[in-house]
Amino acid sequence: MVRHDIFLSYASEDRERVRHLVNALQAAGLNVFWDRKIPPGLTRDRFIESALLDSGAVIVIWTEHSITSDFVKEEANHGKEKDILIPILFDRVQPPLGYDRVQAADLVDWDGKSDTPMFQSLLADIDRVLGSETQSSIGPCVVGDKAGSSFAPEHVFCDALKSGGDGPEMVSIPAGKFVMGSADSESGHYDDEGPVRGVSVAAFALGRYAVTFAEYDRFAQATARELPDDEGWGRSTRPVINVSWEDTTAYARWLSEETGATYRLPSEAEWEYAARSGSTARYWWGDAISRENEVMANCAGCGSEWGGEQTAPVGSFAVNGFGLYDLHGNVWEWTQDCWHKNYRDAPLDARPREAAAGGDCSRRVVRGGSWSIGPKWVRSAGRNWDSADVVSIGLGFRLARTIK
Repeated sequence: MVRHDIFLSYASEDRERVRHLVNALQAAGLNVFWDRKIPPGLTRDRFIESALLDSGAVIVIWTEHSITSDFVKEEANHGKEKDILIPILFDRVQPPLGYDRVQAADLVDWDGKSDTPMFQSLLADIDRVLGSETQSSIGPCVVGDKAGSSFAPEHVFCDALKSGGDGPEMVSIPAGKFVMGSADSESGHYDDEGPVRGVSVAAFALGRYAVTFAEYDRFAQATARELPDDEGWGRSTRPVINVSWEDTTAYARWLSEETGATYRLPSEAEWEYAARSGSTARYWWGDAISRENEVMANCAGCGSEWGGEQTAPVGSFAVNGFGLYDLHGNVWEWTQDCWHKNYRDAPLDARPREAAAGGDCSRRVVRGGSWSIGPKWVRSAGRNWDSADVVSIGLGFRLARTIK
């Protein structure tokens, strides 16, 4: 499974011109890499190379600026060599020598509307390339041992499905200890986030991303379940929404049967441990909702282009210290735990709190916040609950996997 459907190559001078194309592609459910803000510790070459290798198609925007850009030519050459290049004309220009023989889509006069023939033709070209890439490429997901062998920390793997194909990408999370909850002094703190306590966590695996519509739809179709509503935002790589706690546990059971491994919802403690990935701050990257003006999450007030409006495709923001995406914002994520109003008498070994511990199991804990609420709710310590049978446009999930 590729991380991005599309790698968008363009000259920096054209950034605002290509924004409406990005919006239209994302509205069609495609995951687009186009933001070139380089994370700390990475060089430009390493950052771009990684994104290129993790993309199913390369779209190059030819303009008066890009035809003279060596960077754009290098990126276009990668797409050409892999036969996944889709050129687009934004200006009446002659593409550089060597690229002029690849037929370019003409969007010079495109008005930005997604229902126009020229944009629909582009989507057909993208579908063709992505379909070919899906069949031929080997992505970063390595099929694991169905018997449930241990995997190295931060190792990305997936389990083969007996009906064909692979399960969701999983990341091995190492065993460790952390301080769960938030102190009274933390900005945004609620009483249900305490008392803080040390928790020991055994090694387990967690979904690299929230479960997507593409992944959940396969399960729903295989089990004759009704497909959840995407609210018109697109399916594919967007996180599945409008699924109840019962729906998520049914998916986990099906995936366990398909793979022979044990899939389940994470406990609340496992979720927070994974989200923090070694950090004691409000968010894994620090105490501010952004990082050096970089948008880090999708929520109302986080600065995201989707904030307060809709979900973002999974993997749209920076990866945390454990190699996981989107644990802050985008969608609330169901956990296994029954609701308790605080952490008094909570287990110290990351087990979920069930009915025997006095919890209300008609309500289940949700973590992470969503696209529709403010930054204080998307903190690592932030928690809430919903009725186990409720469905919502702000509720999704990611699965854990037991490592034997």
